[in-house]
Amino acid sequence: MQSALNRTVTTGVALVGASAIALTPVVAYSPAVQLPSLRSADVQMAAFVNPIEEWVQVIGTSFTNLSALGTQVQTDPTPILSKLAANLLANANTIVDTASQTFGQAVATFTAMPQAFFTAAQQLAAGQVADAVQTIWGNVLLPPAFLAIIPISAAIPIVQNAVQNVANVIGALGGVNLLLTGIAVISPIYATITQFGNSAQAVVDAVKAGDFVTAASALINAPAQLVNAFLNGDEMTPGLLTPLDGVGGGGAIAALLKLRDAIADAITAPTPPASAAKTLSAKVAAPAEATTTSTKTDESSTGATSSVTTARSSRAHSPATSGGKAASSGKKATGSSTTHGEKASGKGGSARHHGAA
Repeated sequence: MQSALNRTVTTGVALVGASAIALTPVVAYSPAVQLPSLRSADVQMAAFVNPIEEWVQVIGTSFTNLSALGTQVQTDPTPILSKLAANLLANANTIVDTASQTFGQAVATFTAMPQAFFTAAQQLAAGQVADAVQTIWGNVLLPPAFLAIIPISAAIPIVQNAVQNVANVIGALGGVNLLLTGIAVISPIYATITQFGNSAQAVVDAVKAGDFVTAASALINAPAQLVNAFLNGDEMTPGLLTPLDGVGGGGAIAALLKLRDAIADAITAPTPPASAAKTLSAKVAAPAEATTTSTKTDESSTGATSSVTTARSSRAHSPATSGGKAASSGKKATGSSTTHGEKASGKGGSARHHGAA
């Protein structure tokens, strides 16, 4: 019986020892092999960036910026050309109007010259030399000089406006506008160079750390990042397509459009010189009218003077004639009286003679 109990105890001890030996490798080995491999797999998948998603983001941002630039352009697509065309049309209208006014004034001036010569001849015939000189000056010599002045006066404002616009454009190009535009133009190049340095640094850092997945991701996505930096810039530097409300006040295209608007605003419209031409035309016509009026006045004065002279002559001759007639009558009366006296005396003498006798 004792031997049977010993076999039972020995069998139980053997089973417990076998169980301990079987369980010990499983508990000690499983955490060391399986858990680190699962965690490293999660880290490697998070470090890789999908290049397709990177290109989609670049294209989407570029189209958004292009839309903003299109809004800036559609307000006035060609402001400089519009201003230049408007000024050219205004100057052409001024030239046509001035030529028309000059031609009309020339026809009126040369048509009135024969009458002016005729009037001057009449004045010379009447002994009015000063009036004849004024007639020739106001109707023959002065109007052609004014005809030459009219187109010159119309051309001066055109040239003055063109020179002033050139000065205004130079002023718009200089100073702050040109500086900001130059910075905006070179900003895409600077953004691209900066991104190239960042991508290369990311690859080098990943290789040094033994993270080849991150290094491969940075190398594969570098072209998309470089294109995005050139077109859209980054958080500090504007790109080629960055709109006015973007980083740095806009990129190269937005800055050039802004400079274009500044140049267009500097171009001013010419002042139409039609009033000056009309004033000169009035001055041309004024001497002729004044001369005609003075001629008429002189003719009227001459007529009145002639009438006065005639009247004076009549009055002067009338007393003389009446005086002569009175003298003649006096003489006749005296002669008659004398004759009658003589006759009376004769008769008286005869009477005395007869009485004496």
